[in-house]
Amino acid sequence: MALLPLMKFTASQRQQRTVEAADPGEAVEELQEERSLRVLWMQQTKQTQH
Repeated sequence: MALLPLMKFTASQRQQRTVEAADPGEAVEELQEERSLRVLWMQQTKQTQH
């Protein structure tokens, strides 16, 4: 569960970085990183609930 606040932090950081980033490829990379984080977190949550 410790990943949840981390995710919220990453999301706000990503928004800032996307605005600042001149390179769109960098923003896409950030998005993919966050998506994999979310998938990982969801998998962990499912494991703890069962």
